[in-house]
Amino acid sequence: MQTRSTAAQHNIPQPSLQTNNKGVSDEQLALVTRGFLMCLFDSLKTELQDLGKDLSQEMRNLRSDLTSTGEGVFGLEDNDIGREEDVEQLRQEILRLQEQQGQLRMLSEDLEKCSHCHNICGWGAPTGAEGYDIREYITALFRSILGWEDNRDLLVDCVLRAGLPGRAGSRPQDILMCSKFLD
Repeated sequence: MQTRSTAAQHNIPQPSLQTNNKGVSDEQLALVTRGFLMCLFDSLKTELQDLGKDLSQEMRNLRSDLTSTGEGVFGLEDNDIGREEDVEQLRQEILRLQEQQGQLRMLSEDLEKCSHCHNICGWGAPTGAEGYDIREYITALFRSILGWEDNRDLLVDCVLRAGLPGRAGSRPQDILMCSKFLD
């Protein structure tokens, strides 16, 4: 069972409250970022499905080769052992993506629930003047979960380019461009 994500789990620092110099409200940014996260979530889901198919095919090929040669597990050749390692590598990649997908889902739920205020981080902090700056939090979560660099202004620009509040979601090609831009 998955536990709720916390700032401590992802080493997200307590951000300071700063003025938004982009003319974007925190509510807008939360809504757009949620669309951004959901698009990443969908992308990971597709990637997981593709990896699952690759894994199934590799397993079938390996079993087929073993039975066609009449050899059991103890009769593995060097190239078969290499293919078993490929299968294990695919399994590990699937587990990694599933974990990242779960983290993105929880973060998106936080953004949906609390997009009307500064306190989207789930720390139980006061809102308003003593609340947390949503831009700082979003930057921190992208850095910690996705490994992106801590550049708040660049992140705000990218997220806004990826979609606008009111849209069903962000466009995949914009997300792809933003992720490359942030790498």
